[in-house]
Amino acid sequence: MTGRTLHVPPDDPRLAPLREACAAVGCVALVGAPVPTAAGVALGMLIVASDGVSPRVYAKAGLDDAEAEVFVRGPGSRTIRVGQRTIGLGLCVEANTPEHAVVTRGLGAEIYAVGSLFPLGTERRRSEGLASRARETGMWVIGRAAERMLGEL
Repeated sequence: MTGRTLHVPPDDPRLAPLREACAAVGCVALVGAPVPTAAGVALGMLIVASDGVSPRVYAKAGLDDAEAEVFVRGPGSRTIRVGQRTIGLGLCVEANTPEHAVVTRGLGAEIYAVGSLFPLGTERRRSEGLASRARETGMWVIGRAAERMLGEL
């Protein structure tokens, strides 16, 4: 590979320190990044586990209009096992789509982990959306709203 790229493949050497840290403490890190797929570059989440295996990828299916001009859609909802728990993954606008959370819950997710980047001034609406996903599905929701609440304690 020549030059720098903005996408991060699962075997990217830049992830080595994170893989090592996860292995050292026995945790899983979820890292949002543009990721290469067979169909093109997708908005994704790298799943860096403590097993030392190259990260697995969740590629976002729910793209807004601007994202769809640049990125390919992923296959849809995905879950991972962490310890005894099944965690469903979501990115940005997917968390505002009740159907995405419902499908993810249908895959057995008990927890909905959402990585998001939203415009300033929309925090309250986004937090309310995450709270709605929790009420609608019965899943615990981990996302920007949860981080914000924890920071206020």
